[in-house]
Amino acid sequence: MEGMAFICPMCEGKDFQLKQETQVIPYFGEVLLTTDICSDCGYRHSDVMALDEKAPRRYTYRLYGQAGLSQRVIRSGTSFVRIDEIGVTIDPGSASSGYVTNIEGLIKRVEAIIMQVERDLENMGDDERLEKARDILDRITRAVEGTLALTIVIEDPKGNSAIIGDGVEEEDLTVDEILGLTQLL
Repeated sequence: MEGMAFICPMCEGKDFQLKQETQVIPYFGEVLLTTDICSDCGYRHSDVMALDEKAPRRYTYRLYGQAGLSQRVIRSGTSFVRIDEIGVTIDPGSASSGYVTNIEGLIKRVEAIIMQVERDLENMGDDERLEKARDILDRITRAVEGTLALTIVIEDPKGNSAIIGDGVEEEDLTVDEILGLTQLL
């Protein structure tokens, strides 16, 4: 990965690295992976951008068992991710990161966030919301074990995201859907 040194925008340290690498991802095309890392303060940001022109798309994958956990996921910082069965929505934002992973990696990222929320709720003594967080964690465990089906939906108005593999439904976003999503960016 090619890297360049800059001053960190967070701490103004001099050990801020911007690294870029291009990769060709089968069935998706060429992508640019960027990673910004500051060794001084620990700041980290990554993103993925399609270098081939892509249409605004929606990808839907129904996870029925453990075999589907290996489906590849390319998530850009401009995409919206939904997993309705566990009540999770990931919206893009100014600090949103892109990444290349698989369905299991995506679920593990969500699980890590919910586990942090669970710890915070325990410390606050918020029993009602703590019970909801634990219910989500239980559903995640059952999905990874293959006993609960999940539907993963990725919508990207810029076309820089995808779910790649067997059983993935792909469709173009309508003009109204694109406008609705881009208003949220």
